[in-house]
Amino acid sequence: MIEIGIQVLLHGSSILELLAFVVKDILTLRWLSIMGYAMWIAYLLTETEVLWSAILWSFLFIFVNLVRIYLIYKENRSVSFTEEEKDLYLTVFQNFTPPEFMRLIKQATWVDLDKSEKLIAEGEQVKDIMLIYKGSASVVSNGVERALLLPDQFVGEMSYLSGHPASASVVANEPMRMVKWSQEDLKALTRRQPSLKNAFMSLLTTDLSTKLRRSDQTEPPFQTT
Repeated sequence: MIEIGIQVLLHGSSILELLAFVVKDILTLRWLSIMGYAMWIAYLLTETEVLWSAILWSFLFIFVNLVRIYLIYKENRSVSFTEEEKDLYLTVFQNFTPPEFMRLIKQATWVDLDKSEKLIAEGEQVKDIMLIYKGSASVVSNGVERALLLPDQFVGEMSYLSGHPASASVVANEPMRMVKWSQEDLKALTRRQPSLKNAFMSLLTTDLSTKLRRSDQTEPPFQTT
């Protein structure tokens, strides 16, 4: 039984360290790393000749991870959102850390649109990427309505990704409230923040996937902007 326990410590520490490399959430990564080092220390203490230098280094890695965890929790507690921002964070931006979302939303502008107001004009270069908070809009190409855009969906994401002019117009069906980012400012921000860029690209991918799934039931074919 003792030998089995020793093997559990050895392999368990390696498995936890492996999982730490797989997970995306930085807090989960650091907690897994701490648990892995703790099991590694326990394993080293079972050896006939204890490698104290390895144990000391493991304690140092645990200490560094604990300090980083403390700083992350401290930064998260310092973040405060408005009610609209909190709602947006909980419904759309859950894969962002609170500080990442705060940096993103500080770059944004809240805008209100009237019914029939045009968000994007077909064939024109798109300067902003937008997210619908309230209301709905129609995607129109060659005078034909191609799709309906609803709250929590992006507008102008294809132009943001490709740099091409809009393939269709987008028109408000009713009074709308939206969040918009300048494409230029947003790209500059994500270049400086790789983790934020990864989270935002993942969000756009999910948004596009949702639209493409809906396109299977849409005639004529769905077009993004």
